Amino acid sequence: MRYFLSRPVNWLMTLSFALNVFFVVGIIVHALGNGGPDWPRGMRMPRHELPSQIVDRIASDLAPADGAAFRAAFNSQQPMLDNSDAMVRPAIERMRSALLIEPFDVAAFSAAIRDLQAVHAEFELSAATAAVQAVTALSSDGRRRVAEWHGPPPSPP
Repeated sequence: MRYFLSRPVNWLMTLSFALNVFFVVGIIVHALGNGGPDWPRGMRMPRHELPSQIVDRIASDLAPADGAAFRAAFNSQQPMLDNSDAMVRPAIERMRSALLIEPFDVAAFSAAIRDLQAVHAEFELSAATAAVQAVTALSSDGRRRVAEWHGPPPSPP
């Protein structure tokens, strides 16, 4: 063991493995508990706002011209952004099904996680594309206001 960790490449491999495990656990926790599908015993997490609702709240804090430009940039991506739950749910269900396979099938579970990652990546790309278009269309004051925007305080549970 001492020889194994004495080489920098082996340290990097160990660190990479640890980060991958952390990432997979984070995806599972996020997928199973972030306001998504039903929780055990019928509990549900509170629903989050739709991306279009967040866009509207940010746009309402901007000057009228900047607010209109901000909304317009997100309109092209709105169906994708607002339907993300419908896209994620089947991937989460495949992951849950893979967890229940006996004997446990690592390949099926890994494939389900990759599917979920692909859905998240598609969502993030749409959001990033819209965000770049939105801030590009804003005045310097509008970009400053977006940078300073923190949203309302969280609502009580």
